[in-house]
Amino acid sequence: MSIDGKWNTVIHTPVGKQHMEFDLRADGATLTGTATQHGAVSEITDGSVEGDSLTWRVAMTRPFKINLAFTVAVAGDDMTGSVRLGKLPSSSLTGHRA
Repeated sequence: MSIDGKWNTVIHTPVGKQHMEFDLRADGATLTGTATQHGAVSEITDGSVEGDSLTWRVAMTRPFKINLAFTVAVAGDDMTGSVRLGKLPSSSLTGHRA
């Protein structure tokens, strides 16, 4: 299954829905790409692929600085999982291929 391409996601946080776009690329077990939110583009780091499971990190700067850690599963054109928001509790994520 190819996960390469653009993904539109919604993170369901305690302060409401946050929309984020990802441009993902897999090369074997390595995941790379970018995350875009509020006009700010950040590189994905520590990305990995294992079957249909993906993990990666993003250091966002807008609307404020926060480190995010993603754990998601991909099924076709759908993505579900969770996001660790710095020191805050995890929030759920849903997404679809753009």
